[in-house]
Amino acid sequence: MEEKDSNNDASGKVRLLNTPESSSTNQASNLRNSMAKKTLNEDVEQHYVLYFYLFSVLGLVNNLGYVMVGSAAHNLADKFDHKSLMPLFNLCEIVFGSLVRFINSKYLINIRHSIRLTGNVIVMIVAYLLIAAITIHPIGASFYIALFCALLHGVTSSFGESTLLGFLKGFPSKQVGSFSSGTGMAGVCGSGIFLLLGSFMSDGFVFLAATPAILFYFMNVMITSKKKSTLPFVEENPQAQARAESIRRSMGSNNDLTNSADDNEITNEEDEGLEGIEMGEDAEQNLQMGFASFKLVLSKIGWYTLNLFLVYFLEYSVT
Repeated sequence: MEEKDSNNDASGKVRLLNTPESSSTNQASNLRNSMAKKTLNEDVEQHYVLYFYLFSVLGLVNNLGYVMVGSAAHNLADKFDHKSLMPLFNLCEIVFGSLVRFINSKYLINIRHSIRLTGNVIVMIVAYLLIAAITIHPIGASFYIALFCALLHGVTSSFGESTLLGFLKGFPSKQVGSFSSGTGMAGVCGSGIFLLLGSFMSDGFVFLAATPAILFYFMNVMITSKKKSTLPFVEENPQAQARAESIRRSMGSNNDLTNSADDNEITNEEDEGLEGIEMGEDAEQNLQMGFASFKLVLSKIGWYTLNLFLVYFLEYSVT
C-alpha cells in the first residue's frame, strides 16, 4: 500500500523524500531551480504520446507472459500427457497473486521502484526461457516445471502491477489509464502471438520469440525513472499547484533565490512551500500496509473494489 509518510519533522520543516537533514536543503535548492525550467506534469502534457507508449508497453509486457501461459495451457498439458490437469496452469498463475501483493506492500514497500522492477525483469526472463526450454526439449518432469513457470509468470504479473501502480503515483493520474490500456492489450497480444506464430513454430519457440519484449519493459522502467529523478512533479491538487506557481513567480523575479544565499539560509517557511512538489525516487516515504491504513483505503475504494470483484467473479463463473 503505497501511501506517503508525513513530510514534516519535529521542527515543522519539510523534508524532501525522507532524506537526511544535511542534504534536504540541497534538494530544496535543486527542486526550486528545476521548477523554473519544466515540471514533469508539463513534460507529460507536451509528450503525451511518448508517455502513453512508455506506460502502455509496461502494462502490456507485465501481463503478457501470464496471458501466454493461459493461452497455451491446453497445448502444454496435452504435450506433457497431463491433459486432465490443464486447469492447474490457471491455478498456479493466480494462487500466489494476493500473497505477493501483500509481501510487496508490507516488507518491500520502501525499496526503490526501479530496483524492485529490475528484480521482476530477472524473474520474467527465467520464466520465459525455462518454459521455452522444457517445451522444446521435454524431460520427465517437464509438466511440473511448466507449472512452476506458470507460477513465476503469475508472480511477476502481480508483483509488477502492484509496484508499477505505486510508481505511477509520482506521475499525472492520466498515466494510470495508459498503463491500464497496456494490461488490456496484453489479453489480445498474448493470444494473438500464438495465432500468428503457432501455425509455423512450436509453443516453446513462441515463448522464446516473445522474450525480447522484456527488454522494452526494462528500458521503459529506466526511462521513466530517469524522468522522475530529473523533473519535479506537482501533485494534482490546488494547494500544490498554487505553491508551484508561487515558486515560479519568485524564481522569475529573483533568479538567484537559491544561488545568492547559502543553502542553510533556506527558511522553514520556504521549505514548507515545497510540500506537494517532489523530484526523485519516493519509495522511502511509503507506509507499510497495516490494519489502520487498510481501513482508510477500504473506506475510500471499497465500493469500487466490490464491483470489480463481482465483475471478475461472474466472468470466471460464467465462462
